[in-house]
Amino acid sequence: MVRNVMTLKSCSPIVGASVMSFDSEREALLAWRDLVREVDPDVIIGYNICKFDLPYLIEAICHQRE
Repeated sequence: MVRNVMTLKSCSPIVGASVMSFDSEREALLAWRDLVREVDPDVIIGYNICKFDLPYLIEAICHQRE
């Protein structure tokens, strides 16, 4: 199981999770993409992931392709 948090700038340490900080949204999105490719997860879970995180990521990725 991989437990991580990807954040812009910084955040406090989170027990049991790897915190990955980035200076830009682009860097964070690319790192998330790379992590998903590397880990090849069967399930992705998180707080409010279905109503915020995944729609946000899909929208951000679609705008980068334009």
